[in-house]
Amino acid sequence: MVQKIQDYPWCSMAEYLEGNNFLVDEEEKELILDRFNSDDEFRKFHDIEDQREYLELREELEEKKENRAIEIIEAHFIEKGIHDKRQLKDKEELISRLLKQSKLSYRKIAQITETSLNTVYLVSKNLKG
Repeated sequence: MVQKIQDYPWCSMAEYLEGNNFLVDEEEKELILDRFNSDDEFRKFHDIEDQREYLELREELEEKKENRAIEIIEAHFIEKGIHDKRQLKDKEELISRLLKQSKLSYRKIAQITETSLNTVYLVSKNLKG
């Protein structure tokens, strides 16, 4: 796969922006482009990082989830003024955040936060009310 959509050889983006018509019907093209104020806005829309899962390999999905978890942990540490993971006293708040935002398994969250699977389960149960 590619990092940027426009680098994918069968991407229709060039047709939308350069006027070639091979993959996209002219009426459809106009309908789509009318939703954007400029070509630049159209490009930016396609550069937005997306957390949805598509037809990627399982390993790629796991890597994306783990990278997202690292971002969540880093943001949590910054918000709490934590510079070393040993300073983290209340792991439940971080576990809760990971449960809500990372799509990781309970087992992986337990591993990352260095807690038990039971702790993650209990935090999850408290979230559900």
